[in-house]
Amino acid sequence: MNQTIASKPTTIYSRQITTNPALREGRAPSHDGEYLTLYFAEGDWFLTGNGGPCDIDGTSDLRATVADGEDVDPDGEDAWRIDAANEAQHIIDEIALVEADPENTCDVVADPEEALGGQDKVIAHIMGWQWDVA
Repeated sequence: MNQTIASKPTTIYSRQITTNPALREGRAPSHDGEYLTLYFAEGDWFLTGNGGPCDIDGTSDLRATVADGEDVDPDGEDAWRIDAANEAQHIIDEIALVEADPENTCDVVADPEEALGGQDKVIAHIMGWQWDVA
């Protein structure tokens, strides 16, 4: 006898994280190149942008970028590393907020089939996230 075990759909949360000039200028993003989307469910997360999922393996990659911006001469040729470090720290802080309280810091993704891009869906499925397809 074959049995099908129904699984409960995963509640997937999303949060927009401001980046690039919008972050540096303290304003809301004006286009999709000025933010990342953090998807979070069941203790796992990934970041995606307008070019698809970001190649970030946990916060250790971000922390390395923060460290790379330390002790940089703000007037030197590597001054761009300071902005990169500040942005990486901002992303780390946003991830921590979501991990601590996704219900109050995120939106629920009502229709993952609609909201997630093709590569995002692949990552979500690899993570074991499930949803009903209408």
